[in-house]
Amino acid sequence: MLRDSIFVKKNTLIKNFNKLKIGILGGGQLGRMLVKAGSDYGLAIKAMDADGNAPIKNFIKSFTQGSITNYDDVMAFGNECDLLTIEIENVNTKALADLEKNGINVFPQPHIINLIKDKSLQKQFYKDHHIPTAPFEITHSKSDVKAFAHKLPFVNKLACEGYDGRG
Repeated sequence: MLRDSIFVKKNTLIKNFNKLKIGILGGGQLGRMLVKAGSDYGLAIKAMDADGNAPIKNFIKSFTQGSITNYDDVMAFGNECDLLTIEIENVNTKALADLEKNGINVFPQPHIINLIKDKSLQKQFYKDHHIPTAPFEITHSKSDVKAFAHKLPFVNKLACEGYDGRG
């Protein structure tokens, strides 16, 4: 039955996916929603977050307090999973790539996470592949920003680690 199967990697079908040990890096609201959706399928989901009071904590049976940006923490947590995903893009992608090499299924793949976590790379990717996006300029310094002052109004955003309400 397809409800009991999941496609993992290209053309690979895993039966009885409800027996997989699924890990989420990050414990925010998106993770909590993922756990809620997974509960309809009886999925065994665990999560790791640096915040011991992360929103996801009260919705899962297994919570690990650890840093999602620390290589050793991510490796230790990931090695206990069959499938690993993220709730936020600011994660240690080197560890995720190594886990993937060791046979752990990682979604999205680490190279994709690297693309989405750096908005300047992401915007350039869109432009290079003719994907519609708002006009942009990539700046690296205060003087770069000043050089574009004649284009006001514009929005100045951080390329990395700029989240809603924080840059």
